[in-house]
Amino acid sequence: MNPNDNLEREAQPASGEIRGGPQASVRTDDLRGLGGWLVLVQINMYYSLLLLSDYFFRNLLPIYSPETWNSLTSPDGEFYNPHAKRLFMLETLSTAVLLGLLVVAFVLLYRKKAAFPWIMMCYFVLTVLFDLGTNMVFDRFLTYEDLGGADRDQYTKTGQMIQRFVFCVVWVAYLLRSKRVKNTFIH
Repeated sequence: MNPNDNLEREAQPASGEIRGGPQASVRTDDLRGLGGWLVLVQINMYYSLLLLSDYFFRNLLPIYSPETWNSLTSPDGEFYNPHAKRLFMLETLSTAVLLGLLVVAFVLLYRKKAAFPWIMMCYFVLTVLFDLGTNMVFDRFLTYEDLGGADRDQYTKTGQMIQRFVFCVVWVAYLLRSKRVKNTFIH
């Protein structure tokens, strides 16, 4: 008699017996839906949408008003910088791309499409890359006086960049390895 035969018989419920009951453990294969850690992803998405929208509409779009734009881009302007035009256009474009990715991610999330994790990973990576690029570009081409008295620390916080990088790595790893993500986004 094989000793493993008893183990197999004990693991299988007898006919008519209900397996599990109230003390049954949750199988990781059964994890699906928008719960669990995906709730934190959704909270981050809503928060990011609010912040990016606020930044886009309150900070970036007013730059394009004729008075402000001329003071930044005209050689006679009070805050003229020869690089300002390209830099602010690049900042506006990168913010618009992130906003667009978030909107697409929301649609994919609630339709439970398989592309959602990949779009969110792109969003997380691009957020870090755009922040890093913005910090480097602003540091290289603009003085803080050019920014109209902007907070100097706003563009030089290395700790904040490291924090965003770690945040990105953690959530990309979650989206790649999570059973819930794999079981939810299958369409």
